[in-house]
Amino acid sequence: MKKYPLFIISWCSWVGKNTIWEEISKILWNKLKRIKTLTSRESKPAENHPWEYRFISRKEFEDKIDKWEMFEWTVTDWNLYWSTNHDLEEIVKKWLVPVYLIDVKWHSYLKSEMTDKFDIISIFMLPSSFEELEERLEARWTETEDRILLRLQKAKDEIEHIAEFDYLIINNDLEQCAKEITYLIESKIKNYGSPDIPMIQR
Repeated sequence: MKKYPLFIISWCSWVGKNTIWEEISKILWNKLKRIKTLTSRESKPAENHPWEYRFISRKEFEDKIDKWEMFEWTVTDWNLYWSTNHDLEEIVKKWLVPVYLIDVKWHSYLKSEMTDKFDIISIFMLPSSFEELEERLEARWTETEDRILLRLQKAKDEIEHIAEFDYLIINNDLEQCAKEITYLIESKIKNYGSPDIPMIQR
């Protein structure tokens, strides 16, 4: 029995993931669905990616942990982030291909947990160079020198995991990077028919 596809897309810090995903979803809107991340943090004033997060209270988050409703979760800057089993099930029932956009540190765990249920295809997005990454951070005008150094070190740590991924895409140009990932996804899903619903169990 052919397993249903599931994509994991991870990235090196500040590689432009939101812009790239927006371009991919414009083309493959009727084939893919990103699994939203639920978070206990407050929405930022300039936040304009409603497909990325659902904002709920910390109490709701902790209740869902107690009920085992989450698939994976993590703590970042004292805020909680996670995705639910229910969201994944609903996407597959609609014959859409689920996509996780997740931090590198969750890639190996998610892949090991889901391999028996899905055909996992993982993609890692890289900046063209550390020099370009540093220029992006400096251009923000909101980053101190210490924070820039911390972010660059985080990027170096993330790149150490590239051997764990199936495909590497270098972001020399946002539009071209989106096209390459779109082509890769289309080539992988074109031979899949209707799904055998893989129930997610803990």
